[in-house]
This record gives sequence, C-alpha cells and structure tokens, in this order.
Amino acid sequence: MNNNNGMEVEYSNSRPKRNKKTEFEARIDEIANKIVYLVNKNTIFEKGLKLNVKIDGSIDGINVLFYLNDETYVNAVYYNTNPLSGTCTYVNSDLGMKTGTFLFHLLLLLTVKLGVEDFTLDNYTDDQVRGALGIYKLLSVNKRGEDRDRFTRASLEQQLYNAMGKMRLESRGDTEKRITDEIYNIMTKLKNMKIGDNDVWQPKFDKGIVSFLNQWHQQGLYGGKKKSKKTKSKKIKSKKTQSKKHNQKNTIKKNTIKKNKIKKTKRKKQK
Repeated sequence: MNNNNGMEVEYSNSRPKRNKKTEFEARIDEIANKIVYLVNKNTIFEKGLKLNVKIDGSIDGINVLFYLNDETYVNAVYYNTNPLSGTCTYVNSDLGMKTGTFLFHLLLLLTVKLGVEDFTLDNYTDDQVRGALGIYKLLSVNKRGEDRDRFTRASLEQQLYNAMGKMRLESRGDTEKRITDEIYNIMTKLKNMKIGDNDVWQPKFDKGIVSFLNQWHQQGLYGGKKKSKKTKSKKIKSKKTQSKKHNQKNTIKKNTIKKNKIKKTKRKKQK
C-alpha cells in the first residue's frame, strides 16, 4: 500500500505482537468495529465496496486502518499515554469523490469517542492551505513548542510553513458535534456535485449517511447503555426493598393480631 508520496506503507508485519489485548486496545477494537458495522449496515457505498478496519496492537502503539480498497484508506496510531494521544499517519484515495475525506472523519469520530486529547498530523498535501481549509478544516496549526511571535499576524500559509505542516485536533466539548456536522457537509457537497451513476456511492447514499449518524447518536456508544443498566438495577433493588418492607409490615400485623386473639382468649378463660 502506498501513501501520497508513493512510499510503501507497512503495517503489522514489522511490529512485534502481544498475546493479549490491553483494555485500551479492546476499546479501540470495539468502537472501530461499531463504526464499520453501522456504515456497512446503512448501505452508503456501492455493492462492490464496503468499509473495513484493521487493528494491530504492538509495543509501539495501536495501529488503526480504515479502508475501502488497497489505495483508499486512512491510518492512525494511538498511544495509551496520559492523556491519551494519537497521530494520523496517512490519508489516501484513488476513488475520489470525497471518499478520503469521509474516511478521515470516521477516524476523527473514533478519536473523540476514545477520549484522545492529543491528536496530531503532518499536512503533507500538495496544497497545504487548501488541505487545512478542506479535509483538515477541523484541525488547527500546531504551534506547541514554537515561538508564538512567528505566528502573530501571519497568514495561514506562513503559519503552516513555520509549523512545518503540523496540525492538531483541539479537544473541546463540542468536538464530536463539529465532526458529525462536517460529515453532513460532505454529504451536501456530494449531492450538489450531482455525481449521478458512479462506482462509489449508492444512489441514496445521503439517506444512508443520515441513518448512520442518527444511529451513532442514539446508541451513545459505550456510555448510555451502561448507565441504563445501572438505573435498571437500582430500580429492581428499590422494588425488592419495597416488597421486603411490605412483607415485614404484613408479618408484624399478623403477629399483632395473633397476640391480641391470644390475650382475649386468656381473659375469657379467667372469667
């Protein structure tokens, strides 16, 4: 597999594997495969294409590859640091029609859902400014470790030059919403392009994307369900507690009635 510069991209073959998945790797595996399942379930791409993911855990980090074919893919490496970090290493597409942009934003969804706070990439596009305003528009120029005076009043082109193309995703409370909004924008741009019959997107791909995003929000991946289970268990416990208290009250009443009957019987006998 080649990157934008024609260089060979190697994945798991050169990395030593561990026998057992870490909790971090298991979480990546769960969320990434959920994304793949929801995308393919909603028939966004043509029959000959489907989204795949390859996850390679090693001592160097967790390598994640989303791909449609050998030349249309996005690759990132995640590190179990404190805070969690990651870097996008390659984005490539030979299919065009914003497939690379779509895959990149799926990767951003994974990144945010993992809780990664430090996510970076090197903008190696032929036109860095166009890339920064296009596919990488949700990222900002990475000025960390640089002399801030060099960026004051500098154009975006100059800032990218000063930072050597380095960019980062700034983690904010609305980051996930910004990502899903941008996926809607990608869908709208494709519709405006009037792509017609093609070998990539289904004729009703827009409905598939909307359905995918709705299901993503509804499931509240790996948060909502767990909370609901706890709530249910609390309700069950409270019901059990209430039933126990009710039974105890009934028992006390019965015992009281029995005692009163015994006392009345004794009084009658004495008379």
